[in-house]
Amino acid sequence: MNHESKDFSTDPQVLDIAKEIFISGEPDKPGVLLIHGFTGSPYEMKYLGERLGEKGFTVHGVRLPGHGTNSEDFFASNSEQWLEKATQAYEDLSQKVSKVYVAGLSMGGILSLLLASTFPIERLALAAPAVAVTRKHFTLTPLFSKFVPRTPKVFEPDPNDSPELQELRSRYECYNWVKHAAMLRKMQLRTIRLLPKIQSETLIFVSRSDTTVPPYAAKIIEANIGSKKTSTIVLENSSHLITTHVDKERVANEIIDWFSR
Repeated sequence: MNHESKDFSTDPQVLDIAKEIFISGEPDKPGVLLIHGFTGSPYEMKYLGERLGEKGFTVHGVRLPGHGTNSEDFFASNSEQWLEKATQAYEDLSQKVSKVYVAGLSMGGILSLLLASTFPIERLALAAPAVAVTRKHFTLTPLFSKFVPRTPKVFEPDPNDSPELQELRSRYECYNWVKHAAMLRKMQLRTIRLLPKIQSETLIFVSRSDTTVPPYAAKIIEANIGSKKTSTIVLENSSHLITTHVDKERVANEIIDWFSR
């Protein structure tokens, strides 16, 4: 197994913790594209990627434009670039393996569904897919963004994070990203409209302790997706970052099983 953490854009500003992940797997195994969330980085998908790599899957943890560097890069990025990068990563990985499955966290779940509305992706795994968001005023961000693109806020570090992860988070959590939340809202609505087109067998994780994406996000997908096979696992104690928090081992095991069937 060849495991590399690198960034295919070769951007010198990318922090080591946020670099893309590529794991060469067994030739007869599917590839898996991993897509992180809003203001996140491939770090959010690293544990899952390593576990998939151990089972022989070829893995690419993509870094979306504006992520993993700094707040000004993020401010200059947009949702079209995020989807374009995810699409490019899917097409590139498809050249290396016979078929590609996709797993996404939060906004990465939305991007995964958008990919599945275009490409014949057999299986998806969605962790806290942001087809619904509990944040106050989120639905109004398209209006608010016309007047204020971002507002400053105080970064509150998590003492459990490593210094490098705290540094990465501080670069993004110093603002409320109004304009970019509006982009996410538009992607959310587009995704919901396109759900009937999606035929992928879909595994969904939500958590009752998630303060960003409510558990009923899974019901929105189940009620509207064109696929005849969906399964939802409701966690009790995970934070929004389901792939890195207390249930990450169980989540990885379930996804490995889902992608191995």
